[in-house]
Amino acid sequence: KHYTNNIAELRNKKDISQTQLANAIGVETSTISRIETGKSDPSAVTLFAIAKCLEVTVDELYTAKTAEQIKFEKEQEFLKEIRDTTLQ
Repeated sequence: KHYTNNIAELRNKKDISQTQLANAIGVETSTISRIETGKSDPSAVTLFAIAKCLEVTVDELYTAKTAEQIKFEKEQEFLKEIRDTTLQ
């Protein structure tokens, strides 16, 4: 299984910007961006700080997905891009 993080979604639900979250937990805004996009993995300390700030458990920050689910989502994203480009 692969894990996808829900941090951006949870942060947006709380109406908190990346900068606000970064300031609240003492990291750079770019760090939050890299974590949300999966370009870097947060340390355990950062992970717990994010969870505390967003008032969720660490488990809630991530969703387990199968390879098939990830492939399907990427295909849907690709098809949406094609549709959006075609409509322009």
